[in-house]
Amino acid sequence: MCIRNQGHLEDILNYYKMGALPEVEYDLLFDMIINYVKWLDAFMLVMLIETILIPHYESLNLTEKVRSYLGHLYLLQADALISVYRMGDTSQHNRIDILLDKCCYITRCLSHDSISFEPYFFALCEKVGHFESFGNLSESMYEYDKAYEEMRELLLGEDPIIFQDQFVVKHFESLINNARLFPLYRICFLLVKRNELSKREIKEYNDRIAYIKAHLDAEGIYDMAGSDPEIRRMAWLLQTIILEEQTPDEILNILMTSLHKIHEIEYGTLSESNLIIVTYLFLGASQTLLLSQLPLEEKRKIAVTGTSFLLEILRKRESLATDSQVLFLIQVLMRAMLHTPLLTSAEKYNFLLEIMSAVMIDAYGHSKAVATYANIILENIIDNYPQLLVGEDRPYDNIEELKVNRQELLKFMECACMLHDIGKMNITQITTNAFRKLTDKEFSLIRRHPHGGVSILDADPAFAIFKPFVFCHHRWWNEEAGYPSKLPHEERSRFKILIDILSICDSLEAATSRIGRNYRRAKSFLQILDEFCNEAGTRYSQEVVDSIIGNRNTYYAIRQMVDHNWTKIYQHIFQEIFINPSNSDSMIYEESTLPDPYKHNAATEGSAEDSSLLDHLNLP
Repeated sequence: MCIRNQGHLEDILNYYKMGALPEVEYDLLFDMIINYVKWLDAFMLVMLIETILIPHYESLNLTEKVRSYLGHLYLLQADALISVYRMGDTSQHNRIDILLDKCCYITRCLSHDSISFEPYFFALCEKVGHFESFGNLSESMYEYDKAYEEMRELLLGEDPIIFQDQFVVKHFESLINNARLFPLYRICFLLVKRNELSKREIKEYNDRIAYIKAHLDAEGIYDMAGSDPEIRRMAWLLQTIILEEQTPDEILNILMTSLHKIHEIEYGTLSESNLIIVTYLFLGASQTLLLSQLPLEEKRKIAVTGTSFLLEILRKRESLATDSQVLFLIQVLMRAMLHTPLLTSAEKYNFLLEIMSAVMIDAYGHSKAVATYANIILENIIDNYPQLLVGEDRPYDNIEELKVNRQELLKFMECACMLHDIGKMNITQITTNAFRKLTDKEFSLIRRHPHGGVSILDADPAFAIFKPFVFCHHRWWNEEAGYPSKLPHEERSRFKILIDILSICDSLEAATSRIGRNYRRAKSFLQILDEFCNEAGTRYSQEVVDSIIGNRNTYYAIRQMVDHNWTKIYQHIFQEIFINPSNSDSMIYEESTLPDPYKHNAATEGSAEDSSLLDHLNLP
């Protein structure tokens, strides 16, 4: 039903815009949104709630039922806007606070023993749980303390908290757990960084420690009472870290031991609440590891093992349609791993690819296909049109230099293709939505993914050489259109011809793909080839297009990929990720450094006969 409604969003909106509908119609839409909220993307929620439901219920008398409905709607709208905020649109930031305040106000007088109490409780969870995510909230400690105190009082209140709608409880379980654990995580973070704290952070840390000590009882920390054994165990673990003030090595041991225990007791899929716990633990361990006194090689082992462990857990998560909060934590983790000096650039590259395969499998498959097309075209150019790669504004000064670096150039191009869409990590909820056209707002956010990709790669200077590919692959060849616009200080890259190849391969795969692009129909090979020919010299490079149609083997190899062999890529992905992930080396780049297209210009070891990255990727 949800999929059909996604496909007919405009029909739903037009139906309700007719007005003069019976009340039961609005209640039916409300129930549908509550029951199917996990399968509705952020923009659809905003449109349905803001356009139809909130205006309707705000026009009615504020009965207990109406207050309850409005509380849910304000909260869902705020949560959807939080997702949009994290995808790069900060324009709605103030509306999030307003909606959460309205939720608290409209439900404040409702009883605790009904579903009507839930929105108020969850709104407080949102304010506390997302405290780290918003810059302006971090400057308002009074508001944070006030929200936290309200939530604590509600958790300890005399009225029983009875959740009658178990589906709603399941959906918001991660918010409840995160809100309960957040203050403890916050103090642990300050404890790990205690030698680098600002005056305000030192005061916050001391105040929190004093407050927790004043509210301990036989059950442990005051707001951790509950039946969930995993939450209680986590509370005791954090309490131990805080009150005994261990060294970084002792903290690291506690965190890593806990991660392994969770791994041992979880035989099936991981719920989102437990995934959030694991992610927080991993974040804490990654921060503490840098401060540890362990030998460097031991730190490296822990970092590599921990990274593999995290990726295994991500693949076992319960919902592949990743919760916005989980996605946010994964983004934070990704940046933490790229900043660490404990991993080599090649290990970080592997980590990026595996995160992509775990969280954005459609983008991962797209990148592999783009890499395959690029290899076909680039090998053709090297063998039959080497002059396109030689010259003052080209990668190489002469053909001999090109030949000696052939294999390194192919490896380098493969890596550039695999990284080109890494910025979509920030907008996964848009790129994976289903069965409807994208809105103008969604397209505008998608067009930000080159900026997001560059910001991710900024974490390690070793990735700087790939940034022109990430930033420019959606620009037109003549620089007169596409996105992002050229920066005034930007210089022409010597890799422009390689970026032109990437641009054509990206368009080719996106236009002909049958997977992951449900908002439009796939084109045939001849249709996209006509577009390349018609737009050569403007949108696409005339030289690259001519090299494709000028060589029969290249033409048929690409056509065969479009018509038939593309399925082998996805079969291979399924094999490597779902069937036998522990033994698969298909996405592993095994050298200690990233490929250097000028490797054999310097006095470095290595042979021009090294295998190409295609061999490592095992692509058809």
